[in-house]
Amino acid sequence: MKRFSEKHRNSSKLFFLLVIITLLTVMIICLSYTGITVEKREATRGYMDLVYENFSEKVVKLDGEWEIYPDLLKNEDFRADDYIQVPGSWGKTEIKNETIKKQTFLTYRLKLKLPKQDQYCLKLQFVSSAYRVFINGEEACENGKVGVSKEEERASWKNRLIPFFSEGKEVELIIQVSNYHCTNGGMMRSILLSTQSTLYDYETLNVIKSALFIGMFIGIGFYLTLLNQSMHNRYNYTYLGMFCMASMLLGTIIDGGILFYIFPKLPLGMAIKIEYLAYMVQVIAMQQFIWNMYPNLYHKQFYRIIRAINLIYVGLILITSNLTVVYSRPVYMSVLLINFICYLILIIKAIIVKRKYAYTLLIGSCMMYLGCIIEILNSQFYFKEPIFNNNFYILGVLIFLICQSYVLASTVDEAFVQSKHAKDMEIAFLQAQISPHFFFNILNNVYYLIHINAEQAKKLLYSFCQFLRVKYKFDYRKAVFYSLKEELELVEAYVNLEKNRLNGLLELTIEVDEMLLQTSVLPLIIQPLVENAIKHGFKSTLMHIHITIEKKDKEIHFKIKDNGKGMSQDRMIQVIRGEELDAGIGLKNVNYRLSKCYHTQLIINSRLEEGTEVAFNLPLEVQDESGYCR
Repeated sequence: MKRFSEKHRNSSKLFFLLVIITLLTVMIICLSYTGITVEKREATRGYMDLVYENFSEKVVKLDGEWEIYPDLLKNEDFRADDYIQVPGSWGKTEIKNETIKKQTFLTYRLKLKLPKQDQYCLKLQFVSSAYRVFINGEEACENGKVGVSKEEERASWKNRLIPFFSEGKEVELIIQVSNYHCTNGGMMRSILLSTQSTLYDYETLNVIKSALFIGMFIGIGFYLTLLNQSMHNRYNYTYLGMFCMASMLLGTIIDGGILFYIFPKLPLGMAIKIEYLAYMVQVIAMQQFIWNMYPNLYHKQFYRIIRAINLIYVGLILITSNLTVVYSRPVYMSVLLINFICYLILIIKAIIVKRKYAYTLLIGSCMMYLGCIIEILNSQFYFKEPIFNNNFYILGVLIFLICQSYVLASTVDEAFVQSKHAKDMEIAFLQAQISPHFFFNILNNVYYLIHINAEQAKKLLYSFCQFLRVKYKFDYRKAVFYSLKEELELVEAYVNLEKNRLNGLLELTIEVDEMLLQTSVLPLIIQPLVENAIKHGFKSTLMHIHITIEKKDKEIHFKIKDNGKGMSQDRMIQVIRGEELDAGIGLKNVNYRLSKCYHTQLIINSRLEEGTEVAFNLPLEVQDESGYCR
């Protein structure tokens, strides 16, 4: 039954995880479509006719063939001979049988025909590495500083919105671009055109979307920080926290260049290093996470080789220029592929040997790597249309983080369950510790009476049997609690046993609300107190023990009062502190168990020759459905 319950709970958790991933996927897709239509238009030989477009409801991509003028920065006297595909890199474009150099400068030109006079707006993003825009012969914007050498150029990837008013339908768009800071130059994303109000609305929605994604990364990171504080083995939380921070940095770069709005003077070379380092931090964090999850499934030599490759590549990123081969896509893709194969092998091993959470980790990692590959292929223009508007990578990262967080949360849950069971076992042991002590006292009394009064010994044995009948209704292995009624039956049986031994000089009175009799309490929390009162308070005269149990607000108040010997103030303090050895294990044990399970303790008031009163309060509900301490 317990295994079935555990399987049911794990199935519920997995179902909940799948629901979250599904909702997240739907949310990403919905956010990709902002309500403003983004449509692609193809220019032909440097000309695009948009006269029939309704820009109040759409944004147009200015893709297609643009005029290109290599090694020239000009804004007049154009004679179109050569064309280039936008968006794209010029690194593989041939002009007059010669490939354009990756690090150079050139001019793009496109003629547009718009529907009417209006206030329009352009959006340029990820143009490597600096550019200057002219609209109808007038300079409209410069991003960074265009130059004819690396020393002269100041690179910038900051996204720009360029509003302009078109007095006529014909518009000439000229963009001068130089690239001396990136491995490939060109317009890496489509240039967007619409009316100013429509494009501003579209951009606002994109900023909200980006902020939402980054907020998710921050939220998951905060969640991991809380988990990190509650666990002893914190390595996996640290690795996932590193992954989360790297994802947040990448989100600020690849989804709109937010990093450049936060740090407008950040050098482009530094931003590129941050991007590649963030990718590698993600890869290393993933590897460390899976190695820490399944430390016995990998070969140490293989682990050292992979770690060395990653560290060497990170070192090269730090010390080399971003124009070197280190930053080329083939090199990065090779490092990524090696890590993915290693990661996949380890997860497959975990699945084969039926390790926990292996399938969950497989789903998360596959989505992460798939998103990364699609993002890279998007950036290299292998797709005619970007998949999910370049959000598939962020979706993959979020799903990966959710899967990993689910695994960590489940391990935390298991740790707390194990801790609770250990606590319950400790309490059960303490209760079992009381039983031999009590049994020894009763059997000793029976042994004493057999030689003096056999008939009374029989009655004592009968009472003892009644006591055992009630006592062993309870099983420590199944629960830590039983009803107050059963506890009081134990007390009555015990007092009957002691009454026989003390020649009837013992009376017990119990005042309890019948509504409280089915309340669950710890076993042996009243009987040891009664036993202690008789053992240390009996004066060879009639002893009266009065037990009062009543409900006040949301608590049950217990009082066990006797008219015995009582205690001095000093001895009472010693008993409360557990320093009085003669008080026996019963009183100290009850006080300890009350503290462990109810977070309360005994209150003792006593006067010499007048008697003792022991009191404690219990909340009405303290156990879960399985009968274990909370």
